[in-house]
Amino acid sequence: MCERHYTKWRRYGDPLHSERSYISGKTPEQRFWAYVRKRRGPDACWEWAGTMMSTGYGLFHEVPGSRPLAHRYSYELHNGAVPEELFVCHSCDNRRCVNPRHLFAATQKENVADMIAKERGNWVGLKGTNNSQAKLDIRKVQEIRRSPEVAWKMAQQYGVSIQTINAIRQRRLWKHVT
Repeated sequence: MCERHYTKWRRYGDPLHSERSYISGKTPEQRFWAYVRKRRGPDACWEWAGTMMSTGYGLFHEVPGSRPLAHRYSYELHNGAVPEELFVCHSCDNRRCVNPRHLFAATQKENVADMIAKERGNWVGLKGTNNSQAKLDIRKVQEIRRSPEVAWKMAQQYGVSIQTINAIRQRRLWKHVT
């Protein structure tokens, strides 16, 4: 036996102690609902209180060794199997939520369109100086647009690329600045 199983045998008298207690007479559905917190009724978010991924999504181990996402398991429990090419998405934008009323199946493209429409994500809606990656501010953008200087000199002066200078002048970047 390996060290882990030897320790379980010494402590509990059974080298497969946790594996057997894992399936101790409860169905996967019963174990799933034991981790769901329904605090505010059927239309509110039902939050997952079990194992969480670093991304904020819940994990539900249906059987030892499996790692389905908790919200996907909830959706499949209520609506049937989801094709592999589809994602189970949240209408509530709460990653811990497993309420089937808040879940819908969609393609990656539909999921991204939903994210953009709701202005979620680190890059959505962060214009100008609100974007942490911005090297310019409104005053500098206005100077770039007014200046007759050639693009490569402006690029050196402001520490950006020639393409950025041209895009600002053509109003493809910093469109919100008049």
